[in-house]
Amino acid sequence: MSKDLIKMDDSTITKLNQYDEDLNKLHQWIYDVSIDCKNFYLENNDVPKQLLSLIRRNN
Repeated sequence: MSKDLIKMDDSTITKLNQYDEDLNKLHQWIYDVSIDCKNFYLENNDVPKQLLSLIRRNN
């Protein structure tokens, strides 16, 4: 078994399928925020404290 896998039973997968669209949107939001933070940090690596304000702005 790989450490990159999550094992779930059928009932859990069935329940999660009900929220597929929301989970995909959440995943995209997390990805977008991480890219914004990375870009911000690369442009302003001398002020990493401002990353928190960037994350809060996206909420």
